[in-house]
Amino acid sequence: MKQIRDELYKRTLLNRLRLDAPLYHYKAVFEETSSWPGDFPGRALLALVSLHSAFDGYSTVQSDIK
Repeated sequence: MKQIRDELYKRTLLNRLRLDAPLYHYKAVFEETSSWPGDFPGRALLALVSLHSAFDGYSTVQSDIK
């Protein structure tokens, strides 16, 4: 199992905090407000899946990602 450490761990935690912003909450993500339908929801889902994968081995942090 790979684990992130030090500066990369800190930056990944900051990304996690950023994804907790209201802009990335369910209701806001799935509002069609752009000329590229599905682009923002796709990017948000990819960010959450990538973040969950990055925290492999940190089950407490992983379980917090929604």
